[in-house]
Amino acid sequence: MHATVPPTERSRPYALLLKFPPGIVSFAIVAVYVATSLSFLASAPAFRFAPATFSMWHADGDDAALIMPPLGLLLVILSLHVFNRMAAVWRAPAATPDQ
Repeated sequence: MHATVPPTERSRPYALLLKFPPGIVSFAIVAVYVATSLSFLASAPAFRFAPATFSMWHADGDDAALIMPPLGLLLVILSLHVFNRMAAVWRAPAATPDQ
């Protein structure tokens, strides 16, 4: 019954316009952080099959490839904090005054 109330039906397009762009930005941030941290973590085992190239840096030895997994672990920790902050930002508009 709540979905058929006229004010609810009129507010749906506005809710979509308010939630869709930040949702796209949030998805892009999550995708970049997850892909980058996983590629850094997997760089040492994957180096056995193919040399690792990250932007302008080329890992040409085992020592160079072993630098990336600790950086990937730090990036995982950083990304979890970023995801938590994004959730707090999304939670603020959804909170009702009595919460």
